[in-house]
Amino acid sequence: MRLAVYLTLVLPALFALLAGPLSARLDPRHATWLLTGAAVALAGCSTLALGLLGAARIHRGVRGTAGARCRLETPNTAAVWLTASASVLRDRIYSASRFSERTAEEKVMVEKFLGRTERYNQLILNAVHRLGLTSIDTSAAPSARELIKQCPEVIG
Repeated sequence: MRLAVYLTLVLPALFALLAGPLSARLDPRHATWLLTGAAVALAGCSTLALGLLGAARIHRGVRGTAGARCRLETPNTAAVWLTASASVLRDRIYSASRFSERTAEEKVMVEKFLGRTERYNQLILNAVHRLGLTSIDTSAAPSARELIKQCPEVIG
């Protein structure tokens, strides 16, 4: 399993090297769709791999029972989850994808991606709350500088 997890983190670098030659050989429209689709798939795989690595690490370092507050017992380690509401994710995805400019077919793809994102986000939020993990709600859209200040305060 380790190889499969780490491979998904290395593959984007490999595909980045192939992007130039591929885009030179393909029609611009097809190259754009291919590279965009590959980027989305690789981003999803990398996110999943990082989630699995984090979950495995937490599983090994956390002592507690289901429904109870968990305690991270790894020395010199602290963790904080950055969470966002479904409406914030929806607004960011619509903005980043320029949803209003898309064709009907492209809008369907964005909507499917949004649905998967919202379901995954709800699973994460439920787990964070159920396990009593430390989190910061980023829905108020604080700047990165403000988040950096909040982390040590929340962790304690």
